[in-house]
Amino acid sequence: MTDERRGTMDQLTVSIIAGPAAPALFRQAGPTTGVLASSRVLKVNDQAQHYELPPNSKPEQILNKIRTIAEQKQIEHLIICCEPERPPMAYASLFVAHGHQGKDFAGLVQLTTTAFAIDASALLDLILGRISESDGACFVAEQIEFVDHIFLGASTVEDTGLAHSVAGALNPDAHVAALTETNVRNWQNTRSGAFDFEAALNNAGWRRLIEQEESSGNGGDRITTIAYRARRPFHPERFWHFLQHDLQGVFRAKGFFWLASRMDEVGGLNLAG
Repeated sequence: MTDERRGTMDQLTVSIIAGPAAPALFRQAGPTTGVLASSRVLKVNDQAQHYELPPNSKPEQILNKIRTIAEQKQIEHLIICCEPERPPMAYASLFVAHGHQGKDFAGLVQLTTTAFAIDASALLDLILGRISESDGACFVAEQIEFVDHIFLGASTVEDTGLAHSVAGALNPDAHVAALTETNVRNWQNTRSGAFDFEAALNNAGWRRLIEQEESSGNGGDRITTIAYRARRPFHPERFWHFLQHDLQGVFRAKGFFWLASRMDEVGGLNLAG
């Protein structure tokens, strides 16, 4: 792309990608796309322009790098690849209010979308506890609950259908699609408008559920969702026993609670897997 072509465009658009299957998204990136990633992230697309971030880069370093890329006017779209331990929310928060870089940053760069990619079977292994080691289940669930697009890699028909229902229950507003070349290209070609950070924080299935007046089944006929809204405090020992022994079949539980032994404090519950 020539400088004259980008010079007629107002902003560099940006996507944020995360998840174990994110490299499959990068393979579909076009020649006018750039990829911003740390040295620990595999370069999987020879057509895209690659920009490297040092591992554990600070927010100011990241924003300065994005600004430099935008000012060079060599690409139309930038994909930011999250490190395995850094969620999309961390990068997306850099685009909120533009306080670190000033108001002119908004004129150069616009975050348009975030996506999480994972194989359907891998998602079920974690979220449904089908493997003994599922320590990352909460981290995966929270990323899915934040993004506006979820891509599920190929698996068995049974796992694909169930994973689609699980993803829809975790994030009812996200667009869930199979990780295919057609779907990825459609996603790339339909970017429009700025990513809504506040909406992303509020669209998680658990948050939507407790704010509704009635429980709903947004996971289809295979998944049931329910909200418990009583302010009555729990007996500490009985509540602990419930969490340890009485949650069979529950793959996500999140919210707030009170204990009878410390009624002036509110507790936070965050379980997955």
